[in-house]
Amino acid sequence: MTKIITTVFLSLLFFACTNNKTINTNKDNDATQGKEKLTSGTISDTLSEINEEEKAMKGNFVVNNTNFRYTIVDDECIIEKQEGNNWERVLSYTYSHRTDSLFADVNNDGYADIINSWRWNDDVYLFNPDKKSYDTTNMVQLENQWVLIDSVNNIYCSLLEGKRRADKSFLYTFDKLDQKILFSIDFQTKKADKEDWSELIVGYKLYEGVNTEDGKEHMIRQVKCSPQMEFDYEAFWKKNYKELLHLN
Repeated sequence: MTKIITTVFLSLLFFACTNNKTINTNKDNDATQGKEKLTSGTISDTLSEINEEEKAMKGNFVVNNTNFRYTIVDDECIIEKQEGNNWERVLSYTYSHRTDSLFADVNNDGYADIINSWRWNDDVYLFNPDKKSYDTTNMVQLENQWVLIDSVNNIYCSLLEGKRRADKSFLYTFDKLDQKILFSIDFQTKKADKEDWSELIVGYKLYEGVNTEDGKEHMIRQVKCSPQMEFDYEAFWKKNYKELLHLN
């Protein structure tokens, strides 16, 4: 990932210009399905302008007919909103240089949310359409792999990866700005061999919750499987989510 970011950064330096690029991320754009399909395009679109004097990346974007701009200097990202003739800071956070795109619609409401990607997870600052703004109270943490599998019912699945294997997988939804965990999988593993640090998945436990009445996870199934290095979490949830959620 570092190599990709460096390559793109050097390309942007070559093509940098004096005017900031405006990105339209209004609700009328195509809805996104995971990080791969973005409301705003690629990194060359979203992180496009480099000010040589300030050594900063700058750009303007529009969400819900509201003007915003971002400034990334070293390890800080600042988001400002236009109020009349003035710009007001609405959000600032420690910027991760692992971020390969600044925007994605993560709750399927049609508005661009702000992504800050770390090694194991994404910090996501949701757009609040009532306030027409971003703020830290609507920050959610998502696993670094997530997919929208049912756009009608707004159902997602995700995978949390640890250092050597898959750690946990989730089935979840969003109720406006609130993420609700529906089911989760805990993986059971064993070492591949004595000389190898890698681990094989040999089974899993399926839990309901934590958005249950008592706020706790409840194990509903324990399954053994043939030893495998990877678990196709997306295929598992796509096959089973309708039965689990009684959508059939």
